Amino acid sequence: MNRHWVKLWIKALDDASLAVLPDSEWRLAIECFLVAGENGNDGQLPKVKELAWRLRRNEEEMIVMLDELMIAGIIIKNGDDYLVKNFTKRQGAVTGALRQKKYRHVNGDESSQTRHETREEKRRIRKKKREEKKNGPTKINNLLERLS
Repeated sequence: MNRHWVKLWIKALDDASLAVLPDSEWRLAIECFLVAGENGNDGQLPKVKELAWRLRRNEEEMIVMLDELMIAGIIIKNGDDYLVKNFTKRQGAVTGALRQKKYRHVNGDESSQTRHETREEKRRIRKKKREEKKNGPTKINNLLERLS
């Protein structure tokens, strides 16, 4: 797979399993996300020897740090293989409904109006204009009467 990026969710800032890690392990977690993305969509990490070389660390140090990430629940060990936990789920496409919900949340209540509400508002405006046309500009007449 020719991937150039991975999703790093903003929620990671508040993720307790990441927050308690020492800086070097936090960095390794992010590097594991990147390497897993480089390898495809299943979260699979290369063998320890290859991963250590890729991340410029020695193998013994890598094994210790991977075990710490496993205890923290960030990666999973399956035999001799390591996988980033929930990688496929987190890297998958966001549904249209979720994108729309996020858009509405970011843009406030006005954008969350349903089509029905919008049509009703347009009807009220048209009705008001018809009444003003029929009755004349009532606000202006009221203002002129008060000034007289």
